[in-house]
Amino acid sequence: MTVLEAADECSAQALLDDDNGIDMVVLDVALPGANGLRFLSRLRAASMIPIIVLTDRDTDVDRIMGLEMGADDYLVKPCANRELTARVMGALRRRDQSGAAAPDRTRVGMDLGRRELRVDGRPVEVTRMEFDLLACLMTHRGRVLSRQELLDLVWTGTALSALPTVTEHVRRLRLALEGSDGPALIRTVRGLGYVYDG
Repeated sequence: MTVLEAADECSAQALLDDDNGIDMVVLDVALPGANGLRFLSRLRAASMIPIIVLTDRDTDVDRIMGLEMGADDYLVKPCANRELTARVMGALRRRDQSGAAAPDRTRVGMDLGRRELRVDGRPVEVTRMEFDLLACLMTHRGRVLSRQELLDLVWTGTALSALPTVTEHVRRLRLALEGSDGPALIRTVRGLGYVYDG
């Protein structure tokens, strides 16, 4: 393995922006002068690169936040070098098996602060609820969410509360992301709900 090191958020972002052929990120969320969890969230929204959080923050809340914000794995230090290596290799194997590194895979990026959505680098216009729905599905990537769960997570406090609402928003979101013949980024699991496979 070739390791590239970054001492802060700016250096890390520069390495990623320079197209260094980086296959995965090991991130300490205690970044100097920055919010590491916010950086993790932005990185996950822009890329499907495997991310392992390696940190001394070991509470259940820290672990849950790290995983919910997009980390593929969470490891508390101090830890054995062999364990870190094993987790890195495991993350890379899962990436290769899922096809996440395939060059023709559609890339979806979200800027949650600016509420901007890009597909393969081009801006895509969606409604506010479609944006929130996609953010929810991406946050729970790989997990099947029922229509009722999506209503509870996305439509809380709104007047829309019928299950067909979810179905219609998913349909419109698929068209915005995939077009008529693009890859299925949002998959229907019959009888259960929807899962984001991007």
